[in-house]
Amino acid sequence: MDKKENPKKKHPVLKALLIFFLIIVVVVGIGAFRLSREYKEYTKEIEEAQKGIIGSEVPDFTVTTTEGEKCTLSRILEEKEVVVLNIFTTWCGPCEIEFPEFENNYQKYNDKLEIISLSGDSDETMEDVASYKEEHGLSFPMGITGGEETFDFVPVKGYPTTMVIDRNRKAVFCVSGTIRSGEAFEALVTSFMGDDYDGSPAYLYQVNSHDGKEYVGGVTLKFTSDDGTEREVTTDESGYAYFMTSGMHTYDVAVTSVPDGYSLEKLDSQKAGPQSGYTTVKLKVK
Repeated sequence: MDKKENPKKKHPVLKALLIFFLIIVVVVGIGAFRLSREYKEYTKEIEEAQKGIIGSEVPDFTVTTTEGEKCTLSRILEEKEVVVLNIFTTWCGPCEIEFPEFENNYQKYNDKLEIISLSGDSDETMEDVASYKEEHGLSFPMGITGGEETFDFVPVKGYPTTMVIDRNRKAVFCVSGTIRSGEAFEALVTSFMGDDYDGSPAYLYQVNSHDGKEYVGGVTLKFTSDDGTEREVTTDESGYAYFMTSGMHTYDVAVTSVPDGYSLEKLDSQKAGPQSGYTTVKLKVK
């Protein structure tokens, strides 16, 4: 009598594939957990590094620009009210996103605003930066950090890193990450201009919402401050929203509504800190 194969017995190839699939699931799960933990540690590191920066006096410095001119902070502040010190690299995609907005605001406020953008990549030369500046049509002073001055007072944890220095030579804003919106950048720098400026720092909280392929507007989030204050923001057609505060707060973040045809897939963090306040909302199409 022929022996019949036990139908409950798994085929060796299928069994091997199942084991392989389970291994992949475990590895991906461990990787996601590690990435989440590393992100939290990274944002905490940013906050700790920058916490002591805000309100401190920035050391005077002189940089040589791509045009061979000397720019000294103290001399600039004799004429201007705000200096934006930006550390970037020519290969940085997020840097490229914010530069057009920097340029637009520089043209609008260059009687009160100075922007100095320096490459933080030790392998990049002044010629590299000069070519980049010309290619991107930028008019504000640019150079490299590899000159005589040391810029270790800027807590660079990634590119771009942007510090705002007020008329009193105090650091009043610092962030590692892109300022995507020209409107947000304008609101930031103009808050330090004029006779009404009282020396208070600024903290910028940014939101973007996308479905993995494109940015999606119409997402509403509620931010609840550590002092109980609540505020709502809704992303615009470019999937972006922001708000600013003059006090250092941490917010609990919740998504309260998404546009028709979408559901919430993931909120990258339920917390937004004063120096790591970039919240990403991931959507999925129904």
